[in-house]
Amino acid sequence: LLPLLVAMPEAACQAGPPLLCSEGEPRARQQARALKLLQGKVRALRSEHDRLLERHSKLASCMAAEAEQLRGMLQARSGPCGKTTELLAAEQMVAAGMVAVVAEAAAAAAGAAADAPAGTAGVASTEAAATGAAEAAGEASWVVRPIGRIRSPFVEKNGTPRQGCVVPSARAKLRLCLAAHPPGTLNASHALEGLGAFSHVWLLWLFDRDSRSAAKSKVRPPRLDGAKTGLYSTRTPHRPNRVGLSLVRLLAVEGDTLHLSGVDLCDGTAVVDVKPYVPFADTAEGASVAPWLADTRQQTPDLEVVWSEAAAAELRALLPQLRLLRGEDQARAAVSEVLAADPRSVHWRQTRAALDYGFSIDLLNVVCRFDGGACTVRTVQHLHLCDRSHVAGDAGGGPLADPS
Repeated sequence: LLPLLVAMPEAACQAGPPLLCSEGEPRARQQARALKLLQGKVRALRSEHDRLLERHSKLASCMAAEAEQLRGMLQARSGPCGKTTELLAAEQMVAAGMVAVVAEAAAAAAGAAADAPAGTAGVASTEAAATGAAEAAGEASWVVRPIGRIRSPFVEKNGTPRQGCVVPSARAKLRLCLAAHPPGTLNASHALEGLGAFSHVWLLWLFDRDSRSAAKSKVRPPRLDGAKTGLYSTRTPHRPNRVGLSLVRLLAVEGDTLHLSGVDLCDGTAVVDVKPYVPFADTAEGASVAPWLADTRQQTPDLEVVWSEAAAAELRALLPQLRLLRGEDQARAAVSEVLAADPRSVHWRQTRAALDYGFSIDLLNVVCRFDGGACTVRTVQHLHLCDRSHVAGDAGGGPLADPS
């Protein structure tokens, strides 16, 4: 019966058992029930096969788009001189790696469906094979597209706060771009309707500028002053899946743009989702933390920040050129909040404490000196018109590498 069943057209499958089986005989009724069951399994496997092929086609299109975007980014870095070694390596990785995995999963599913009508025992093994292929295809095809890139005053790793609450004066904007989710079906302004009633939102984002190639099982968080602990007991950016989570204040919603404060993201960071903060669901009664965070006085330093007269005058002269910070009070507060929390890395504090420390915020380059429990702002310059030799590549406490 099995070869006959496979060749049987869909109309015959829906018509019931063959006429040669008499409904009056018990054996014939059993055969009819078994045949209906087998026909249903075959249809399910065919449907799964078609679904996987469709997914494979969509994923191939997605990977082609990702490869094109990556090619454009690398070409922009390399300039008009043509392809770099980095670009060629990236193209090979996309072509020979991820797409191959997806194709392999779809091929496995196709083979499973082709072997389906091998008998009742074979149906069970075929279903298991199809399920495994579907799971493999899902693993290989998990693609996350940004919904926008944040405009933040923190233009580099140095000075970016470790948590958004550290610098509540920092202003930012997030304009949603939903053209690729999927194309032509989402309206950013409509998607933000009702969000303005909330005071805070969660931002899910990507450490897409982290320069390290691999995560480590143990890390040294700044509050442990060099001691190690497991990476999942910290918020280190160096993780297997580099996803960040920030709670920020929502100031306003204008069309497709969110106006935010208290951010801890570098300028240009890719944001993948926005969720409203709901107090009854997002707070945990009786929550506890690790001993090294239990003392609230140790969570974030609170240094005294002193401004020299020259630095204050330089700040006032640069106010008209700022992008996000508005007014002397807001700009001065943002700089002071960054420095009061001591943005220096453990390495800098232990080996370079006597040197000037510099960081950038908005279009300001701030140079200061830490001394005990105080920090003195010595000079404020335009970011693009200053000597940056005081900024070390491994300094700073922010979550991202330099986005430039």
